[in-house]
This record gives sequence, C-alpha cells and structure tokens, in this order.
Amino acid sequence: MTLPLELKQFAYHYVDQKSEAPVFSEHEQPVVELPDAIQSFLLEMVAKIWDAPDAGSTRSARFVSGEEGDPPARELLRQVCEEEDSFFEASCRLASLLHERSHPNASPGVLAVMRLERPEDGARFAALVKIRYKDEAFVRLNTGDRPRLEVEEVENILLREIQKGALYPHPDKSGYDLKVIDAQAREDPAAYFTEKFLGCTSKKSDELQVKKLAPVLERYAEEKEIELVVEKMDDVLHELRQQSENISLPVLVEAVAEQELFGDQFEEQDFEAYLEEQGLADLDIPVEEFQSNRRSSRRLVYRFIDPEYEGLEISGPPEAFQNVLSSENGLVTFKIQVTSDGFRFRYQ
Repeated sequence: MTLPLELKQFAYHYVDQKSEAPVFSEHEQPVVELPDAIQSFLLEMVAKIWDAPDAGSTRSARFVSGEEGDPPARELLRQVCEEEDSFFEASCRLASLLHERSHPNASPGVLAVMRLERPEDGARFAALVKIRYKDEAFVRLNTGDRPRLEVEEVENILLREIQKGALYPHPDKSGYDLKVIDAQAREDPAAYFTEKFLGCTSKKSDELQVKKLAPVLERYAEEKEIELVVEKMDDVLHELRQQSENISLPVLVEAVAEQELFGDQFEEQDFEAYLEEQGLADLDIPVEEFQSNRRSSRRLVYRFIDPEYEGLEISGPPEAFQNVLSSENGLVTFKIQVTSDGFRFRYQ
C-alpha cells in the first residue's frame, strides 16, 4: 500500500540505557536535503505502523490522565504534530522521556521523530519510530558525540523491523488517540513504552478479541450449567456481522439475548458481569475486522472432539449453517445434501 503521507519534518536521536542521557542531534534534518533513499526508508517505517492490522502487538491506545494531569508525551506529540517551530525541541524532550522511562535492559536504538501531512486534506500526523541500528554506519559518533546521518547502503544499515512505534492521532479510529506497535513483544506492547513513556492504556487487539468470543460463550454455559443452543451460534454471528457500529459489550449482549443463544434461562445482567470478569468489558471490534481477518472472510468452524469423528472439521460463513444445523434433546445434527457435482475435494 502506498502511504498517503508526505514527510515534512524529521529529527533523530540515539537512545541507549547504558548512557547517562540520549545523544541528541544538533538540529532537525531538513527534509529537502534528505536523499530519496532515506526519505523512502522513513516512510516505509511509518507505513508499517499505518498498515499494521490491529492484532498481536499492534494496538489502539488512549492517553490516561492521572493526579498530575495529562502524560507529558501527549503535549509533546501535539507539538510535533502541530507546531513547526517547537518540533525539534519536542523531539529532544521525547528522546529524554523515552530514556528516562525505558526498561534498564531496553535495546539501544535510533528514535526517529517525524511530522507528516496528508496532501488530500492537510491532516497532520506525528510518528515515533524506535529502530534498532545494525552497525555504526547509520549513526556515527564523531568527536563531538553528535549523531550524523549517513546515506551509504541505507537498505542494509538498519534492521527492517521496527522495535517500537506510535502514530498520532490514530489514523482510522476516532475513539483512540494513538496506534502503537511493538515488534519486540509477542502479544502486549511493552509496558514501559505504552504505559510509562506514552502514558497510554491500550485495548486488546481486534484479532485477540474475536478469538476470545466463542470460548467465552462456551465457558459461560458450562460454568452456569445452562444450555448453549448450538444452532443459534451462527444466528448470533450473522447478526453481529450485520451491525453498522463497532461490536461492543452491549451489542454482543443484545445479540445473544435476541437470538436466545442460552435459551430461556438467560439473564442479561449476569452475562454482562461474566464478560467483564473475562476481560471483555472494553470489547470494541470494528465490524469490518469482525467480518474479515485481512486475508479472507472469517469462517465459523465446528471441530469434532467425539472419538468417532475426531479430526473432522466443518467450516464456512456463519450464514451457511443456518439451514443445515439443528439440535434436539442434546443431539446435534448437521444435514447437508448436494448433487455429485456440487462440491470439490482435495487431500493436503
């Protein structure tokens, strides 16, 4: 995907926890003087954050105000984004803040600070990218201990993976302040970067929230010892897929109630309290993410654990099961009839 942004201002500093303070650039780097290779490299880093699906270690985050007011990073990012004259000073203060609040074992790296603009509407964005440097070719320390940008073999100078990054404001979720990525964390962005440095709380990724739904529904029925009406599951998913708003906790509770997923023993308040206990109080999944996993349309999967059919799976769009699945007195029936040319098979 071509990034719909132009680089307007850029500064970088070197942050290493083994040093007493960051090594600051003497001034911001004039964008007009940057070689195309370096501009392309920086925009590629920003594009990785912009395009990253809300899954795993990529999260949407909100600033959290405490007893002392807003977190410092909030005002600094605003200055980077909106105040051209304050850009460089704010970038230095962000590097100092990152150095101050990083874990003692945090890897050294270049903190790139950028102001970007979307030509189509003039919208401004601030991007922070911490990139691990591979050798001294990108950041050379001269006798004055100042980082100096080198252009030679830029494709091989830095590791292509972002250590950590943030984009402000969030590019496509108005209910959140930033989009945060942490390639070093398998699931949750590192606490020091998101919480201590940025002063944010992040929501569980869309992908993780989607994956938690079905198991939570099954556990609720088991723990409350009530029936889960199996053939209603596809109806619930179908209703959620038709929503015009994000899938939130009230939306899920309403869909479950309307489709009578738990029969006539269902108590909405008890169910809602259970979901909150299971970490779904802040459930917030965009409908398009609920419908798609970025590669294809999501599918409902029935995996058989009965010894006679162990290993058998049936999957498809939830809507496809509405006329082929039924249950009665604890017996579940899948009934599919097609002509001999109405299907294909493969062995893989």
